[in-house]
Amino acid sequence: MAERHADLKQKRWDFLHKLPNYYAHEYDLLTVEDLDAKGLVELPGNSRNRAGAAWGTFLRMLEYKCDREGTYFVAVNPRGRVKECASCGVSADKPLWVREHSCPACGFEADRDANAA
Repeated sequence: MAERHADLKQKRWDFLHKLPNYYAHEYDLLTVEDLDAKGLVELPGNSRNRAGAAWGTFLRMLEYKCDREGTYFVAVNPRGRVKECASCGVSADKPLWVREHSCPACGFEADRDANAA
């Protein structure tokens, strides 16, 4: 059992190095949500899987690798981003179940996630 855990740990560590390295090498700008990784683990339900994903470690490695490669790394505050129009900046309230963004001011339409990004 200890060998299996050691193997899993090695695979996770390998992934945590390769994926940020790929992103930092391929892109000129990386923006990520300013994620409270510790707060995610403390949420009730399935916290063991969230801890195993090692989000905090992944983001620290991504920032380090971007700095090394000369890639811009920006942590974006997620508050209110889904409600702002990417085209004109006007904020429009909408419930979570609405998946399409349609701006009442300029008429810009996009998928909700694409607009937030």
